[in-house]
Amino acid sequence: MSILVAPVSQMTSFAPPIPEGPHSARLISCVDLGTHPNYDPKKAPVKKLKLTFEFVEVRKSFKEGEPEKPAIRGVTVTNVHGEGSNLYKILSACNGANLSLDKSLEPSSHFGQALTIDVSHAISKNGKKYCKFESYSKIPRKPGTDQFRYDVPEAENPFMEYEIEHHPHNWDALMEWDQVEIAKSPEYKKKTGEPVVHAEVEEHDDVSF
Repeated sequence: MSILVAPVSQMTSFAPPIPEGPHSARLISCVDLGTHPNYDPKKAPVKKLKLTFEFVEVRKSFKEGEPEKPAIRGVTVTNVHGEGSNLYKILSACNGANLSLDKSLEPSSHFGQALTIDVSHAISKNGKKYCKFESYSKIPRKPGTDQFRYDVPEAENPFMEYEIEHHPHNWDALMEWDQVEIAKSPEYKKKTGEPVVHAEVEEHDDVSF
């Protein structure tokens, strides 16, 4: 499965841009990125996950004559399970209700579930425009039921999970830049027999796209 994550300025022939505003999306992938330096160099490294969503109503034909396909985008979150974490907020929105901390917060258990993602367009430090996920919210249900108040199409892409612990399972399904990022982590190096420099891991929550 191809997971497309690119700045808006690069979304030409291969990936339709996501317009600003709220959009229905379904969780289709979770990738274990391992441990990486904190954005704040004074803080300890953090464990990260990449969650990928299919924007079921943003569609484009990638090649002339081919049917339209939904846009796909991902977000990187710190693997923290507290109620204030972005991982918790995303999975709660997917689930349609607040999650109990004593229950599993495995993203794969939420594959195919829908939520609303509010998208904005921002400018990176190198001057490129990119999509930014501003917030995550539940899709309203009909009173007394589990049915959505409006139609949300099912995901068209297959679900995919990659865990360094189970490497190389699904390794070939990852985009090259994800493989490069994972290969920098001490977990990957340990798994593949490379020398590892150990570091303390801090559960500091942060999100980037």
